[in-house]
This record gives sequence, C-alpha cells and structure tokens, in this order.
Amino acid sequence: MLKTNTSVTPDLDLVYKKWEQRGQSSANQSKPREVTGQLTSRILCEGRQRWRDKFGDSVRPVRHRKVRDRRRAAPASTDSIASRLIAQFKTTPIVTADTLRVVRPFMGQCCACLPDSKIDLISSTTSSQGIRDILNVKTELRSGGFLETSFDQLVYSLRRKTIHKYPDVSLAVLTCNRVKEAVQQQSEEGDNSRDVTPGDVVAKDLLCGMQAKISNRLLRLAGWFLLKFLSYFLQSVQIHKGQLEMVEKSVKRGIPVIYIPLHRSHLDYILVTFILWNYSIKAPYIAAGDNLRMPIFSSLITGLGGFFIRRKLDKKIGRKDTVYRAVLHSYMQELLKRGEALEFFIEGGRSRTGKACQPKGGLVSVVVDAQMNDVMEDAYIVPISINYEKILDGNYNREQMGLPKVKETFIGAMKAIWRVFCSDFGSVRVEFCQPFSLKEYLVKIQPAQPSPPTSDISSQDSPPESPPPIHKAGSVSSLFGTDIMVEDQRHVIKQLSEHIVHTCVHATPVMCTNMVAFLLLTKHREGTSMKQLIQDFDWLRQDMKSRNRDVAFVGSSSEVTHYACALLGSSLIQRSSSKECENRVVPILSLPTVFELSYYSNTLVSAYLLESVLVCSVIYHCDIGLFVPSQSRTADVMSASTDDIIDTASEICKLLRYEFICIPPCDKLEETLLETLHHLISRELFTYRDQQTSSNLDPVNARMSKQFSELSWEDEEMDGGIFQEQFIKANMERRDCVENMVFLHHVLAPFLESYLLTARQINTNLITELPENDFLHCVLASAKTRVEQGIAGYAESAAFESIKNALKAYQDVKIIDCYYAGNIRMVEIRDHFEVRDKINNYIGLLESLQE
Repeated sequence: MLKTNTSVTPDLDLVYKKWEQRGQSSANQSKPREVTGQLTSRILCEGRQRWRDKFGDSVRPVRHRKVRDRRRAAPASTDSIASRLIAQFKTTPIVTADTLRVVRPFMGQCCACLPDSKIDLISSTTSSQGIRDILNVKTELRSGGFLETSFDQLVYSLRRKTIHKYPDVSLAVLTCNRVKEAVQQQSEEGDNSRDVTPGDVVAKDLLCGMQAKISNRLLRLAGWFLLKFLSYFLQSVQIHKGQLEMVEKSVKRGIPVIYIPLHRSHLDYILVTFILWNYSIKAPYIAAGDNLRMPIFSSLITGLGGFFIRRKLDKKIGRKDTVYRAVLHSYMQELLKRGEALEFFIEGGRSRTGKACQPKGGLVSVVVDAQMNDVMEDAYIVPISINYEKILDGNYNREQMGLPKVKETFIGAMKAIWRVFCSDFGSVRVEFCQPFSLKEYLVKIQPAQPSPPTSDISSQDSPPESPPPIHKAGSVSSLFGTDIMVEDQRHVIKQLSEHIVHTCVHATPVMCTNMVAFLLLTKHREGTSMKQLIQDFDWLRQDMKSRNRDVAFVGSSSEVTHYACALLGSSLIQRSSSKECENRVVPILSLPTVFELSYYSNTLVSAYLLESVLVCSVIYHCDIGLFVPSQSRTADVMSASTDDIIDTASEICKLLRYEFICIPPCDKLEETLLETLHHLISRELFTYRDQQTSSNLDPVNARMSKQFSELSWEDEEMDGGIFQEQFIKANMERRDCVENMVFLHHVLAPFLESYLLTARQINTNLITELPENDFLHCVLASAKTRVEQGIAGYAESAAFESIKNALKAYQDVKIIDCYYAGNIRMVEIRDHFEVRDKINNYIGLLESLQE
C-alpha cells in the first residue's frame, strides 16, 4: 500500500505571509534607493567628464552592454529639429531635374492595323528620351577643351561620319527593259522626220538632267553652314531623340528607308537631310520640283541628294510622255534595288492653307511597284511632320485671292533669303513617326475580290476563301494614274497614301502661334482681353494634352501667349491698351490678311474635326437656335435619331474629303462617328430624349443591335420590339454646353460657307458649260463681294483653295462633270433629273449651318 506524500501540497497560509512581509520591506527601502540613484548619476557624470578630459569629444566610450542599444532614444529638442530643417532647406534644392521634366505624349506611333511594326524598333525607353535642339551642339560635345569651347560647331561638324558610297545607276537605267520599251514605243508612234530626236538620246538627256550627284564634302560643308547660320533666324530645331533612335535602327537593317514628309517650306528639302547628318545617317535621294532648277541652287540641290522631277509628268494634255515616265520610274527603282533611301513630298507641293493637302500617289506607286515586283525585300516607310512657329516662305495670300503663283527665280530666291536672315521665325519641330514595314502593310491590305455567285447549299458547305494576293503590274510608264495599272493596285496606293498623311497630321506638334490663331478665329473673332486670351490658351493647352497631342513649347501660359502674339506680328493681330479698357487683342479679319491667320489656325482643326461634324449634324436635324440670344430660344428642343445624325455626319465627311482625311483607311467612318457621339454624350453636350431607355445601351451598341435585328428578323414585324431607336437632343439648358457647341461649330463653319457659295453658283450660274477656271473665278468674285459688303459670316470662306476643293467634291457626288476640250478644262452640270434635288438638298443642309 502506497503512502501519500503530504509535502507536495504547500501551505497557502505560509505563502501569503511571506508575500506580505516582502511588500513591507520594499516600502521601507524606497528612500535608500532614491539616495542610491542620485549617487549613481553623480558618479556617471564625473566619469564622463574625466573621459572627455582624457580623450576629447571625438571619442566616445564603447558600449559593452547590448541591452542599452535597445533602449528608446531620447526625444530631440525643438531647437535641434528647427536647425536641422533649416539646414536641409538651404542644402537641398527645391527644383530638381525630375520636377523640371515635361512629360510629353509620344507621337507618331504605328497604327493598330500594323501589329508587328507597332512593337518593332521601339523599346521601353524610347518615349522617355526627350527633346533635343539640333542647333545646340555644346550638349553633344563630351570634352570641354579649348577647341570644343571656341569652335564647337566646326569640331562637331568634323566629327560627323559622312563618308558614304552613293552608286551611279545611269547605265542600269538606260539599259533596263522599261526604258527600252518606252523608246521603241515612242519611235513607233512618232513620225520619221529628221528633226525628231532619237528616243535613246532623249532618255539619256532626261536622266542627265534628273539624277542626283551626292557629294560627301558638300554634305559636311552644308551641315556646318546650317549649324552656323540657322540660328540667325531660328531659335531651335527640335526633334525627339527616341524617334531618331528608331530611324537609326531601321537604317542599320540594310533595307531601303522611304522618308515622306508633309511639305510646308522650301527649307524642308534640306531640313530632313540636315537632321539625319547630325546622326551620321546616310543622306536620302530627294525628289525636288523642277521649278527649283536655278543657277547655283540646282548644283547645291543635286549635290545634297536632290533629283529633279517635273511638276507635270506630261508636257501635252492627253498625251503621255512614256520615255520620261519610264526613266523616272527606272531611276527610282534602281536606287531602291541598291538599298538607297528616298525622300519625297506626298502632297506634291507646299500647303497653301496650313493643313495637309490630298496625297498624290505617283511616287508612292513606284515604291509599291518595286515591292510587288520583288525589286527589294522590304522597305520602311517613315512619315514625317514639320511645323514652323512662323512661315519662312512668307504667306500665300496672293494665291488664295485667285492670282497665279509667282515663278521662282534666282533673284527672287536671293531676296527671300535676305528677308529670312533679317527676321525671327521662332522654332521648328520635326516629328519622325515610327517606321513601318511596307511588306506588312501590303499583306494586311490585300483586297478581297467578290466571289462568283453560287447556290445557297454550296455556299454553306464550302469554306471561306482567303483573299487573293495583289497582282503585279508591270508597264512601260506605270506611275500612278496610268491606264495599265490594275484597279486593285490603284486602291492600295490610295489607301497607303491616305494612311501616311493621316499619321503625319495627327503627329504634328502644336505650336503656340497655332493655338493663338485658332482661339482668335473660333472663340474671339470680335477681340478679347489679354487676360481672357491667356485663360483660354491655358485651357486649350490642357485640352491638347488630353487629346494626346503634343505642344511644342514650355513655360507659363502668360509668357507663351505674349510671345506668340509678338511673333504673329501687328499685321495679323492688333493690340491696344488704354486707361479706360485693359489690354485687348483683336484679330485682323480683312482680306487677304485673314488667310494668313487661318493658315496657322488650320493645324488644330484635325483635333476637333469629327466633333465639329457631329455638332453640325445635330444643329441641322434638331433645328436649334444656337446663334440666337438665350432669351429668344424656345423651351422645347427637338430631338433626332442616332441614325439620322450619323448619316448626315457621314455625308458631311464625304463632302469635305478634299479638305481633310477624317479617319485612317483601316477604320470605318460610321463606327468612329458613333464613338465620338458617345464621347459627346458623356460630356453632356448631347442628352437622350428618354433617359430610362438610353441607360441600357450606348449609341454604338444600339446601332449594332439594330443592324443585327434587321439581319436576323428581316421578314418579321418589330412593332415595339426590344431594339428601340434612340433619339438625341442638344443640351441647351447649360451655358457651358452651348458655348462648347458654338466653339465646335466655328471650327468647320468657314469651309462649309465656301461649299455653300459654290453650290449656289452651280445652281444658278452653271446653266451651260463653262471653262473651269472662269467658273472658279466667278465663285471667287461672288465670295469677295460678300466679304466686302459684310454679308459673309467668315471672311476666310473666300479662299480660292476651298472653292477649288468644293468643285471637286461636287464632281465626286455626281452633280457636275469636268472634261477637257483641247487644252481647256470644262465644267458643266449633269443632265439628270435628280441633280437639281441633290444640289438643293446640299444647299438646305449648308444654309442651316450658317449664323
């Protein structure tokens, strides 16, 4: 039997007594502990003083106990914190490189229809490399020695690598089959008289007067000269370093690079070559008009890469110069065959209106033909946009008034150069868009031919056919516009040309002069105060950034606005200040000065184009009193269906096709207009008539649903169906929305007034056939009379270019016919019963959009 161990369980009473005795002893020992603490602190102080006397303040005693490291540091005093902040404020700069950095949108990226080119040649750092001023070479010189400091431009020029080989293709051109066939064809068509020059001699003479003779020494000398003297009249030549990096990568791949800039000035001929020379890139062969064939200048142009082409390929109307076409075509293809770069202006000539002209596909067809005929493996297309703060070539008021162009002469060129050197033209911005593969574009754009009609059963079982490849078109004179070229190739060239121009237009940087002129012609035609102009300038500046458009300036809006007004000059803007009224800015809207002001303004029209078209469509359908005082407006606002608004907007876009390229060819106009309409509804410029039914579908989905219903239930009645038609009305209750609609209407109003005047003259005065030039001047005289009498809503509606484009547009919609009678181009109204109704419909549409 086990015994219980009683010592395991303690006596609780004894435990309690021990704890009570310990508490009493600790209370009695509190005073001695205070005395001990004071003694300890005194000993520590004496020890620290002895340590300082022996070792000084720079040496601190070593901490032996790690426990002390974990103790909380004593809070710093207010004086130490204040002194630390003051020291930090004095030593740390408030403005750093990061705070000064301007974040710019990366312009000119490839379209989504080219997915491979969109990701090619671009890196993660391309868009963030920033802007470089080509004229400032000191930032590019690494060392700062005596030579670099005193002769920076000369040293920089000598360090450029310009030793390149440029082939002589004369023999290859004259012996190619295309030129031989053209010479034989001309000899067969001509007579056998002795005065006729043999075809081979003609071809040789044409080639000698056409070809370029590039000199490396002249390129280096021209580069130094431009670095030295461009700064006399230009403040800067700006480029994006990331864009030139992509161009360098494309050049290193060894395939031809095709530079296609928009044409704004005669300086464009050398400007692109000058920029490429700064990056040691091989100079391209430049297509230059034969109007520049002048003494001294012609030698300079050919030595820098220019080859002369005729402004009109055929000397006689109705008869093609097959030998000249063959020589030009073969010369360009031989250069492409050897991997040489080309440069040509797709618009054909300089823009007289400030906006892009319709592209001409002649030289583009040579490049496309070379790709289709396997002359080259591939080619990179580089769209280029050039914008000037002030026009170097003067103005085009004379030509906009209907007067003929003054022919270029040597004396006139020298006078123009002297005038340029005595003036200030601000800055120039050049945008090199992302290079894209021509081969990829041609593969993506293959036209699908309609399949032959088959029965329903066979069409359901047979698989869909792939689009056929583009046909190769070889001909003696196959520049664009010949009768031998197949229709598929014409369509491809037209789409490619429009795609390039559209890319250039939307990559064009906005200058400060463009913004000031645009505001004065759309918001402040009667003038405004400088304070209000600065506020609107700041708003437009932010709006451009929100639309992914780059502005080519920095600084405060106030300083930039004053600078832009001074650069435009007193001939375009009148500034007045007095004690009674504050500083006012008034645009000069008289003829022909207004044409120069609209030149600067038209650069921004593309940013608001589709929105302006939709606002005009809503004004037409809803019959809103947008231009009457708010007290006179009716309370009820009419509404219109989405389909009617989109259809009218599409018709306006087609009417303005010679003024603008509204969308890239790879997009659909109707879908783009629907997206823009939805954007305007989200901004509350337009509202739905019935908010409850509209909350389910946006205009894009609603229209697609309706189209689907029409396809699916074509034979069924849809009374009260699920797909209800949407109705939209203008938001006239909010003042800011009304002002925004008026602003958007003013964007296109001058062009629409020109088209209205042309339509009226066709309806009233074109009773019988007339020479086209006489009819155009008749319309122009009527427009000038309206401006002089104060009847015209917009003085710039009397621009000769707009009237010519309007006549082309009415020919496209089959209202008039144009033909040649000998050497005279005639115009007549179509003899059709629907023509009168069609022209009256256009007149009614355009009259409803006038103020």
